Amino acid sequence: MSDEERLHRLEMQVAYVYRHLGLDPADAVPSGAGELDLDVVQLINSGKKIHAIKLHRERTGLGLAEAKDAVDEFERRYRLG
Repeated sequence: MSDEERLHRLEMQVAYVYRHLGLDPADAVPSGAGELDLDVVQLINSGKKIHAIKLHRERTGLGLAEAKDAVDEFERRYRLG
């Protein structure tokens, strides 16, 4: 099974669980995630926090402290691990 197929299958399973619980599947993505690029989120969830901060700085032009605060906040709220 390809990565794309696995991802699609997981997305369908999450949507099913949300519907089963009476929730909107669109709520599966935290609203705060919109503030960070998906690549940054993936780095955070992979335990590569320094790389996530660096990438967030590159993409947003934020200073080190602001980028670190954004990544810390996301990690505090939504980290999967």
